[in-house]
Amino acid sequence: MSLAELQKALPKPLRKHLDPASPMPVRMMAAKGLVPLPPKEMVIILAGLSKDEDEKLSNAAKEELQKLPDRIIDAALKANLPPAALEAIAPVLFGKDDLLELLVLDRNTPDHAVASLAANCSEHVADLIAKDQIRLLRSEEIVRSIRENKSLLRSTLDRLFDFLVCEGVF
Repeated sequence: MSLAELQKALPKPLRKHLDPASPMPVRMMAAKGLVPLPPKEMVIILAGLSKDEDEKLSNAAKEELQKLPDRIIDAALKANLPPAALEAIAPVLFGKDDLLELLVLDRNTPDHAVASLAANCSEHVADLIAKDQIRLLRSEEIVRSIRENKSLLRSTLDRLFDFLVCEGVF
């Protein structure tokens, strides 16, 4: 995940919350969700801070990401988040199919983030992943992961592997 990518996605006045040179109290307030921010910016800042070298700061940001209300996450997902933020939010969405659907269908979501969800997600989300032929052709990691999903119908798996055989992947 690139901190520079996340900083670039923020308006200039908000970049201070991700800047390692900023005072710790400013960054900690953002990590604890005490800074009033629009949903997209909130998720971007928490994603960046969750990967910070300072353990207290990163733990506070991870906890805040877990506590974000679904309506905030929904708004952020619909606001064109950068790939690094989508990657950070993916584990938080497990079990929330309506939000996972937005994440999986977003072209900016990194393939390894989709692969990390594919083995254990619901049948509905697994079916969406199995139908995304572009992702499947470029990511062996997703194919291996979706194959392990116990919720996915056998007919869907058969169709998926028939496609991959026809495309010369197997």
